[in-house]
Formats: sequence, structure tokens, C-alpha cells
Amino acid sequence: MYRLLIPLIAISLLTIAFFPTPISAQDDPTGESQPELAQETYQEINQGLIEQNLRPLGRNATLDEIAETIANELSATGQYTSVPRALAGDLGYPTWPDGGQRVINQAINHIGIETPAEFTEIWLPEIVDILESTFYREIGVAVTTRVAVEGGTIQYVYVVVMGAQPNGIPLVINDGAETVYSRKVNLYIHNEFSLAYETDADTMQRANEVRISNREDEIEDAEWMSWDDNNFEVDWQLSEGYGEKTVWVELQDEKGVIVRSHADVTYADPATAPTPTPDPGVPSVQLLFSYQEDTFTIQVSSEAATVNLQELYFTWLDDTRAYELENADDLASLDLREFSSSACIQIRLRDQPATEVDGCDPLYLEANEFTDLERVFWNPEFETFSVLDGPRFLGVCETQAGSCTIQLR
Repeated sequence: MYRLLIPLIAISLLTIAFFPTPISAQDDPTGESQPELAQETYQEINQGLIEQNLRPLGRNATLDEIAETIANELSATGQYTSVPRALAGDLGYPTWPDGGQRVINQAINHIGIETPAEFTEIWLPEIVDILESTFYREIGVAVTTRVAVEGGTIQYVYVVVMGAQPNGIPLVINDGAETVYSRKVNLYIHNEFSLAYETDADTMQRANEVRISNREDEIEDAEWMSWDDNNFEVDWQLSEGYGEKTVWVELQDEKGVIVRSHADVTYADPATAPTPTPDPGVPSVQLLFSYQEDTFTIQVSSEAATVNLQELYFTWLDDTRAYELENADDLASLDLREFSSSACIQIRLRDQPATEVDGCDPLYLEANEFTDLERVFWNPEFETFSVLDGPRFLGVCETQAGSCTIQLR
């Protein structure tokens, strides 16, 4: 059943994903892992964190497995029931001295986003908020495919989970890329910021010294450097010669607990570095709203032939309840995942005449639940309503203006 919630107050929410390049469905591609997209997503997230002067996250294989399990559930059913912390326990992700798990309880996930860059753009602000109030330092990423309806286009399912384990202090080279084309790299080293176990003899607390080496058998001969809360980025040079490289780091706290970590990367000939692909650009997408007492019309203006309106919804809340319109019968003949840019949706009161809108052939939905003209589509007491795409704020519309244009892309 498709869902359309009618906008009637100062805050309305809009979530729209679109597919600039539909992908032909294969025999049964649902649940197929996409490791290259997962790696790209991981790097995109780390690049965003580095740009905000935050520590990039270390990738963890167990957290990857948790993310993959949830992604497969989403691919199969459109929802997931597994709890990341429970999965972490089942898979042996280390617990803390009190037996607890530090794994995010709700997976960050999205069905229908096309590229890792789009996923990161939408969810990075929430990831930053989570990291500002937690001690998470590791991440698991999974991307799988999903066919929403038989014979339909393939959707990508993105899932991210985060966690932290005792004495697990990640080291990240650059943005977590698997290959680098210069010996000069940036090392990003985490620390332990929890003070809950400062008396536990075996659990490292906040480190105050660090030492680094390109060889494990030489790290004990490396010089200790002072380390504090503000330190986390170190300029470093890999050993000579192309091929697989490992950088080793040790951190030590005031109790004398030492934690050793490492990161692997392949150093390749700079002449083989891939040439950046020119960005073809994403087709511009505008949402056009026109409204009056008895109708609310939604149009799309875009160079793209179709956009995905399957998740389009508005919310109107008054003091007591939210009004919702579900009218699957009217939508049964229309694939909202490939909604024509020349079409429009018009919501109207029962038995009210339609409003003519230039340039579109409307699908009319009757707002059966509404009978009071003074309370239709927006509350006249409010001057504006806001439009968002998931967590992204897109713009504000004036309720009495009668029309509004919102730039989605």
C-alpha cells in the first residue's frame, strides 16, 4: 500500500528518492552483496568526518557482518527485525567489563538511494550527532540489492552500524582507502575517552603516549610521543617499494596498559592512479506545490524522465492527532517509483471539483476523511510549513501564498 500523508501544519516532511539510471533486473538479484559500493560508502563517510575535523572510523569485519545481516533482511522484506547489539553478542563482538555492548541499537539504513555519495549526504549529519555523544569508533557497512516488485528496477539497500570494543583502538590510513598512490599518508588514531573503567587493570583508558612503526618487530624500539585529547592526525611515510604495507601503532595510558593496532594498505605506482571520471551532473529536480482550500497539487519539474515518489509523504499535526490518507485503490495503476515528470498528483475533498493545472495530467485522490474546509491541507493559523527530505531541510512554503517551489536536487 502506498502512503500519502496530507500536509496541514507548520511542519511537513518529505522523503523522495529518484533513479537517474534505472538498472535492468536480473534473474533474482535480491540480497546480492555489493562490496565495492560498501567500500565506497565507508570512504565517503570518513571523508565527510575528516572534513569536519573528526576522527574517521575504523572498519570492523564483525560489524560488517551485522550490517550485511540487516541489509539482507531489508532486501527480502523491506524491513528488519534483528537488533545490532544482539547480533554483536551472537557473533562474538567483545563486551566491556560490565558485560555490556557498545553497538548502536538502531541501524542507519536506506532503501532506494542510488550512490554512496547520496547516502552519505543524507545521513552524515546524523552520524556526526551520534559520534558527538558516544564513544563509537568502528563501523560496519553493507550494500545489497533489492527488487521492490517483480520485474521492477533494482534498488540498493544501504546499512551502517557503529560500535566500540574494549582495547580496540582503530588506526585509519587516509580515508580508509584500500589503495594509495603516494608514500605520504595521513594516519588517524583513535583514543579511549570513557572513564568508566579507570580502575580496571586490563582495560585501557585515555592514552597519553603513542608510538608508530612501519614494522611490527620494530615498534618496541620506536619513540613514545605525547598524546592528548586533541591529537589524532599524524603525517606519515610508508616504507619504500610498491605493494602491501602495514602501519603499526601502540597507545599507552597512565596505568601502563598498552594497546597495539595496525592498518593495511596497498601502495601502488602513482602512474596507475585512476583518472577521475568527470561528474555528468545529477538532473535538477524541483517540487512544485499549488494549493487552495479544497485541493493540493504536487508536480515535479526535472530533466529526468521519471522520479521516485514512492516515499512521498506529508504530515499535518494539530494539538491532538495526525491525519492520514491511505488510498491504495487510486494508486494501484501507477508505479510511483517511476513517476513521470510531466504528471502530477492532486488531492481534493470528496465531491469537490478538480483544479486545472497547466502541464500535467493529474491523478486525483479524494480526501475522504476531511469535511471541514477550514482544516484542509494546512491550518490557516500557521504562516509557513517546512519541507524536508529525510533529515535534510529543503525549504519553507507560505501557507497563504497558494504555490511554492522547492529545489530537491
